[in-house]
Amino acid sequence: MEDSLEFNKLITEFHIEPEVIKYCYQCSKCSDNCPVTAVTSDQYTDTGYNPRGNILMTLLGRKDSLLEGDDLKIWGCTVCVTCDEVCPQKIELTEVFTFLKNQSIALGKVQILSMAKQKLFTKMVKLYRHNLQLREEEKN
Repeated sequence: MEDSLEFNKLITEFHIEPEVIKYCYQCSKCSDNCPVTAVTSDQYTDTGYNPRGNILMTLLGRKDSLLEGDDLKIWGCTVCVTCDEVCPQKIELTEVFTFLKNQSIALGKVQILSMAKQKLFTKMVKLYRHNLQLREEEKN
């Protein structure tokens, strides 16, 4: 339990505005708009990248669940800042995800992707985001 509280305290202090992160009310706008979630999630299971889930686990101090789990859990973030832009509480989620990546590196759990795979994945996410914007423009 003490380890959980310490982890929560580290993340809270890392955030630009430490009090703001506590106000996440799990609205799921971050996950609903995340292009990585859109291309990696399976609606029938809990696989794929889930920013809302990561924030929840962070607030609960579930360090092991985050850092010991699937690599995509924390390494899926491409820092496109979509989640930061749509968060009604103005939480800088990408800061939290960067912190988690740094913790993973410190523990020697570095996600190793070839440069070609990373570039392809980033292009796919950008294309998805672009298509999403086009659909929104067509609606208006």
